[in-house]
Amino acid sequence: MAEKNSCFHAWIVTPDGVFYDGEVTFLELPTISGRIGVYREHIPLTTVLDPGRVEVAGQGEKKAASVGNGFATILKDRVTVLTERAEWEND
Repeated sequence: MAEKNSCFHAWIVTPDGVFYDGEVTFLELPTISGRIGVYREHIPLTTVLDPGRVEVAGQGEKKAASVGNGFATILKDRVTVLTERAEWEND
C-alpha cells in the first residue's frame, strides 16, 4: 500500500452528483492538450477535459472511467474533476 504522504484527494463530479470521492496516489486525465498524469504535489493547474478515459489508482487498486467534456482543477493535495458525464468502464 502507498504511503499516506503520497496520497491526495480526488473528486469526480457530474450534474447527477459525486461520481468518485476518495484518496488516490495517481490520476490520469484526458485534456484538450493531451493526457496528463497527476501525483501529489503536482503544479497547480486548471485544464479543459476532452472526452475520454480517466484512470484512478489508489487503495491498492486501479479503476478506469469514461468521462465527457469538462474541467479539472489540480492543486498540490487535491483534484476536482467537473464533467458532464462519467461511468465506470466495467459497468
